[in-house]
Amino acid sequence: MKNKTLCGIFFVIASVIGYRVLSDYMEDSRDFR
Repeated sequence: MKNKTLCGIFFVIASVIGYRVLSDYMEDSRDFR
């Protein structure tokens, strides 16, 4: 139960960070074009 909660929190944090990095990368590529 505890391990599952930790995995869920880690997944949420990883998805948020990945989304921010992806959005920053998209904005950079848009500026280059």
